[in-house]
Amino acid sequence: FGSRPPQGRGACGGPTAVSRSPATPPPGSWSARGRLHRPRPCSMPPKKDNKKDAKKDVVQEVATLYVRREPLPPREQPDAADCADAWKTVRGMYAMPFPDWDDKAVDVTEWKPNETETLFSSMEFAAKMLPKPFQQCMTTWRRAPVATDPAAAEEAEPQAEPVPEVEEPPPEPDPKAKAKAKADAKAKAKAKGKAAAEEVDPNAKPTTAQQFAEVNYEGDACVVTPQEFRTREFQLTNDDASPPLSQAIAAQFAVISEHRELIPRGQYLWEQIFPQGEDGFPLFNPHGKYIVRLFLHGKWRQVMIDDIVPVGVASNTQSPSAPVLPASVAPNTLWPQLLSKALLRAFQTDLKSMTLPVVSALTGWLPYQLPMSWDALNNSHGTRPFCCVQMPSQIDVEARQREALLAASAQPESDQRAGRKVGAASGPNVPALNLSGHAVPKLGSQPCDAVPLQFLVCEVEADPPQVRLKSASWRPQGGTPRKAVSKEAESEGEEGDEGMAPRRSGDPMDMDSEAEENDEDDDERRSVQSPSGGEPGMQSARSKEVEDNVDEPSRPGEGAEGEEEMGSSAGLPPWPDSCPSPPMLTSVMQEFHRNLVGGFWMNFNDLEQSCENFMTYMPPSSRVLSASLDSMWGNGRKEAYVPSQYRLLRMRLKSEAPKSRSDGGSAPGGVGASGGGDGHERAPRGPQWHRAIFIYEPLRVDPSFAGGKEASSMATSSCLLQLMGQSQAPGAEQAPPSYIHLSTNDSSRGGVIMKSMLLPPGDHWYMVFDDANRAGSVLSVHVDGASLNLQESRIEFQQPAEALLKKGVPVTALEQTEYPAQAGFNVWAKAEVTLADEVATCVDFMQILSFVSDPALRPSLQVTFMRLTEATDESPESRCAAWSVETIVRAPLLRLMAVPLRGKEEDGRSTKYIVMLEASVPTPAPAGNFSLQMMLPQYTSKAGAIEAAEEFIQVTSLKADHVLRWGGETAPNDKGMVLCERLVVPVGAGDVSALLRVAVSGLPGA
Repeated sequence: FGSRPPQGRGACGGPTAVSRSPATPPPGSWSARGRLHRPRPCSMPPKKDNKKDAKKDVVQEVATLYVRREPLPPREQPDAADCADAWKTVRGMYAMPFPDWDDKAVDVTEWKPNETETLFSSMEFAAKMLPKPFQQCMTTWRRAPVATDPAAAEEAEPQAEPVPEVEEPPPEPDPKAKAKAKADAKAKAKAKGKAAAEEVDPNAKPTTAQQFAEVNYEGDACVVTPQEFRTREFQLTNDDASPPLSQAIAAQFAVISEHRELIPRGQYLWEQIFPQGEDGFPLFNPHGKYIVRLFLHGKWRQVMIDDIVPVGVASNTQSPSAPVLPASVAPNTLWPQLLSKALLRAFQTDLKSMTLPVVSALTGWLPYQLPMSWDALNNSHGTRPFCCVQMPSQIDVEARQREALLAASAQPESDQRAGRKVGAASGPNVPALNLSGHAVPKLGSQPCDAVPLQFLVCEVEADPPQVRLKSASWRPQGGTPRKAVSKEAESEGEEGDEGMAPRRSGDPMDMDSEAEENDEDDDERRSVQSPSGGEPGMQSARSKEVEDNVDEPSRPGEGAEGEEEMGSSAGLPPWPDSCPSPPMLTSVMQEFHRNLVGGFWMNFNDLEQSCENFMTYMPPSSRVLSASLDSMWGNGRKEAYVPSQYRLLRMRLKSEAPKSRSDGGSAPGGVGASGGGDGHERAPRGPQWHRAIFIYEPLRVDPSFAGGKEASSMATSSCLLQLMGQSQAPGAEQAPPSYIHLSTNDSSRGGVIMKSMLLPPGDHWYMVFDDANRAGSVLSVHVDGASLNLQESRIEFQQPAEALLKKGVPVTALEQTEYPAQAGFNVWAKAEVTLADEVATCVDFMQILSFVSDPALRPSLQVTFMRLTEATDESPESRCAAWSVETIVRAPLLRLMAVPLRGKEEDGRSTKYIVMLEASVPTPAPAGNFSLQMMLPQYTSKAGAIEAAEEFIQVTSLKADHVLRWGGETAPNDKGMVLCERLVVPVGAGDVSALLRVAVSGLPGA
């Protein structure tokens, strides 16, 4: 490090002679030191030579190893054009993001309903991505309308095509010609007058209603039956011989069906399938092209599919006619297979995970996970819908035996009817009559046991602790159709039965007595009935009540009065227009749970050993605060991906003022609620904590286009949220977590990472560091606002500099923001940092936030932070020796790093800091941009927001455009000298700062 040299002749540089050091350094080390050399007077004058009259100067011989070296020529930097196409190698290795949902774009999609010769085939799904158990069950692929027909034509195995190559943009037209064409068009339109305005635009695309106005299809296939669409009730085959993936999807279909009355209109299962009519009824497309609306990457998106589905060998036959995906018992009903195909397409890079987030994808409800405990499960079950557990299933042997007997008894009559109708020769082409209620054959493979399925918690019983679980007709491990009854309750029930008179239908009765009377009958009914699937011929609880005309208050829109109110929509149930706002009222939840019939009872201790946690689902209502950060590589990937700058997540959570309650109820929100059951007000609790869900969805590597080793190296992504600052609410004893880590390293969890936690009220600031720097990701944050003041609470992603300046934290950045295509050593940035006096006395460290557009270069970057102290009272001639330099940090460049500010200013001396960013790139790298932002989080301006950070911290860029390179060999010597060079600074060049970078190789220990 040098400064202005003294006036006159001379220079500041390295030693000009080699002097023997008192201690010889060991081999492999080097030392260099710089000092100012001035001539010294000799201790003795030289002897005078009397023989010569002329006086000559005495020349002192000095032994030196100094050899003048010529600088090496600068390295040739790589051509920018050679590095420009490097990004195309990874362009097709990552899955493409799905387009956002657009009602208008979907309505004018080209469906081609009358094109039946060449059917639609999607080239975005690869069958080889399916797990091995799934592939073992299937034998071929067919169109969904004829999947159960053994004589139907087979389809080719779906294979995904790579991302299309980037097309060169067409040449821009001549502006003059373009302007002339516009002028001619305007003139013609003006001449035609009103007649031109009434003409139809020839480029307008026909709508869905126009395309399906004249459909020539006369078959029986449909997406959903009118009865299913009107009642939202269905029945699936629920084949336990199907692969685990299909069973997991069907089980979540059943969970959704139990909440049919809570899901808004237009978001229930088949209502997500398009094309649709004007009344929202899904239309069958003979061309085989469909679009399914799914909630992916933080928003509703379009997933385009075809109707090609896998088919396996059916039971009691050798022909492939059994669907592998979930199927409806209603013949020619396609919605279960279409939804399943869309889910496989959406999560085809995560099909090897244990389960898929089907409920969230189809409803938009967000899962909130809690640790398993009796109190937590009981409270969540009483106030929140979609209370589910993940449990392995158990094969119901009795149900399979009953089904086999029914099928065997129905087969002879079916064969007789088929023979009388078409004869024995044409028997195989006629669908067999199945009196058991299953019109769709099942797979003939062995049933799958211990499949992890999602079960709905329907009922919680405290004495003894037990839970009733339901997932269509599947049985959880350890489940039993009978509810366990304690000995005390059993004895009390026997005494009560002696004096109990029979109750007539319609007599008033409280819930407790009704439950005691119908306990045994309800157990039997619950074990056999299932509104979304189950034993053949069984009806759901809701359909049975309608058929038997049970005396219950009619719902709005049902009966004669309801038909008059609904007008043209008479007969349609009044599905809600929006999602409910949790937590729900206890009376509403009791009515909801009363309609949940079926399932199996399970001891809570066994459940606690099988499940470490359970989950509830948070509906996307107006009482939920949400924010999303989308950095996915989309738009056809016509340009190289550039990671977005780091963002700051600000969560301002302000709780509502607590309300005193003396009615024995509890305040909404669960955590921190007040209220007692003894008629007195409880003591106020601390601040309420709020439920938060963090969802991280990076674009995954597509193994079908990426190599094995390359795919495994790029398969993991992570996102780190680091707490930068927070202000807690009064009375809060605990702070939010310092770090929130979301990672896809665990392959069993899939590519959608969800983390649930409780956050205290206050203003929390998190810096977001996303490692998905090759194709991007989506980070979504949702906070339950049941106990929040929504007017003063908000969640948003902000630019770090803007947000911190508004908060009063000084933030500044370097001027250099770009770097050229390069290879080898380069100095990217060099700056001088000066702190104001009031800031320097109260801060101990400074934070550096760095960003590099090419994250692959980060291991080749190094930051150096030095402290420069200089005497301010020295004369200009003495400044060269009036300063000192101390290297504080020299380390690899991190995304966020803290550097200490050592020492305090002394009287008569000023302190500056030098920050330098160096790059040593081993291979040619394309041009890009970077940023270095310096922050002082310990200091906050008393005036609040900062408009100009220069008042507190000043950054002056130093030019680093003059780089000299030289090299040579180390000469053997007995002084241990590795390097001896002379650096010369021209006189009058002003203040000059330089850095000597030495690289030694080939020496022991170097």
